Amino acid sequence: MIRTVEEAFRYFARAGGMSLGLDAMRRLLAALGHPEDQPELVHIAGTNGKGSVLAYVSSALTACGMRTGRYSSPAVFDPSETIRIDGAPIPDDVCVAAANRVAEAAERIEGERPTRYELETAFAYEIFAECRCRYAVVETGLGGRLDATNAARTKSVAAITSIGYDHTEFLGTTLASIAEEKAGIFRPGVPVAIAGDQPEEAERTLRARAAESDCPFVRAGVGTVVGRSDAGQTIEYRGVRYDTRLRGETQRINLPLAVETLGILAGKNPALMPERLRLGIADAEWEGRFDVSCGTPTVVFDGAHNPAAARRLRESVDAEFAGRRRTFVVGIFGDKDADGILRELGGCADRILTFDWENPRAAAGRALAERAAAYCADVAYAGGLGEAIERARAETDGVVVVCGSLSHLAAAKRIWRGETK
Repeated sequence: MIRTVEEAFRYFARAGGMSLGLDAMRRLLAALGHPEDQPELVHIAGTNGKGSVLAYVSSALTACGMRTGRYSSPAVFDPSETIRIDGAPIPDDVCVAAANRVAEAAERIEGERPTRYELETAFAYEIFAECRCRYAVVETGLGGRLDATNAARTKSVAAITSIGYDHTEFLGTTLASIAEEKAGIFRPGVPVAIAGDQPEEAERTLRARAAESDCPFVRAGVGTVVGRSDAGQTIEYRGVRYDTRLRGETQRINLPLAVETLGILAGKNPALMPERLRLGIADAEWEGRFDVSCGTPTVVFDGAHNPAAARRLRESVDAEFAGRRRTFVVGIFGDKDADGILRELGGCADRILTFDWENPRAAAGRALAERAAAYCADVAYAGGLGEAIERARAETDGVVVVCGSLSHLAAAKRIWRGETK
């Protein structure tokens, strides 16, 4: 019997494991009575930008008076952040009741046991059904075709954000093969919207798979930044100006994709009025992605955990902080393309500091510094994360950029705020 939210997440964590396949997930959802069928599903896949698009779409739907659930992964700052309804945490009693239903269903099914991610995904669908959400905005965890979220049988729209190289050991080593996996979320006749910066090889694959399934197809354009401030930026897209709290050049790609996705939904639901949607976009927040805290020095927190994301980070730093000294505090998982990431970051860093951090997947700080030296003239290994951040803060009155992985951002923020060392 699960009695608290903390016990629920501990129960999920004990399941552990990783499974690229839908059999166990389908059995689990069937045992729960298919809660995923109840809300209208907005399914988002892609390499970079999923979270921003999810934040825009869910906030806009809420602004139109639609009860909207959202499910994202992984948790960056708090386990409960992955599931929200109308932007708010789920009440404890709802969480506990849903967790017990999921646990009981998992014990009943035969065959392979559900993994942690599968349990958490079923938990999200169960909560959205219990709370009678009109919409569920859900992002894939890895790939698309075999991701647990893709066990959902019906969808209202599929959105594909920017595709690049990541998780190639699972998704393949070409953009076409990666796009093939992302396109696995398409359903016959269900509209598809894709980001406007897709590589030609990826877009060709997405178009072909959409055509095979008779999916109406929309390719979003690219917006233009027409204003910036410490509070965010204004992006013009198709003659309309959208205020957003989300900063960075990548929002020129993500915001238009969200607009097109919402446009597809609005075509079926007249209550989704353009002005309300625009206000909802302006309210969207997404922590840890080009997340800027102004001061002396200014600090930016960003995942940038693959080369394409690092390129967007570099473009954003160049656009927003031209002429200012930039010190990058970088930690990267050992199974990521560290050279690809460092090559991009080195193109705009005045200094790179590396560090060791408590994660079994983390690349050793000294080894990372040696690799970074090929791309930046001023590189140093700083010891631990706290030492690296304090050293960066002391050495510059310009900009400090903490990046390379989402997994150390929570600790980095606490250190920056003085909450821990």
